[in-house]
Amino acid sequence: MYFDVSPGFTDVKLDIKTTTTNNRWQISVTQIDCTSSSSLQAPSGCLQYYTGSTGTIKSFNYAQPTATPTENRQLSNQDYKVCIAAQSNACSVTYKKSSKAPNDYSFSMTEDSIAFDPPGPGFVGASCTTDYLTIPGAVITDSWSVLDPPGSEGDTFCGLNFPESVKSTSTQPFQLHVKTNSKETTTDWFNAGFSLDYSLSASC
Repeated sequence: MYFDVSPGFTDVKLDIKTTTTNNRWQISVTQIDCTSSSSLQAPSGCLQYYTGSTGTIKSFNYAQPTATPTENRQLSNQDYKVCIAAQSNACSVTYKKSSKAPNDYSFSMTEDSIAFDPPGPGFVGASCTTDYLTIPGAVITDSWSVLDPPGSEGDTFCGLNFPESVKSTSTQPFQLHVKTNSKETTTDWFNAGFSLDYSLSASC
């Protein structure tokens, strides 16, 4: 997690609220000089930052693929950017579900447990209004559905599935935008979040 602070900023405080259950944390903190050319320095506004040509991006609180999505839920009231570092020889990025199983809820961002069950359906665009993932310049590159065939453009994804492959050639650094509402409750069943593998490519 990256936080932008000004040189005159004093302290960064962590407010932690827990139940009576014992908890333990081990948190590593690195301060990066504003004028540093370090590869660790994220672009302004990027809460998560990935520097490799390949990697895995997970929403906060995502655990693992599960047949019962109520085991873990995504965090509420999220509105942040995920960035992938620019590389000189890369002009596109491809995203795929980390799990290749079709019905395991490894991508589930919704608050509608009736319309989005079973986990086969996924939605793109205007259907996504509460919990969703935005990928600027996204193009679906597989035969995901009749409604969204290969070559379809749609940058916003939600529901209980993700296309087998989504490609973006937007301006670097490549970005994703994660948005959730305030209703991540015990009755908001199918909202485990997501885990996506990404791969940069010189092929556009």
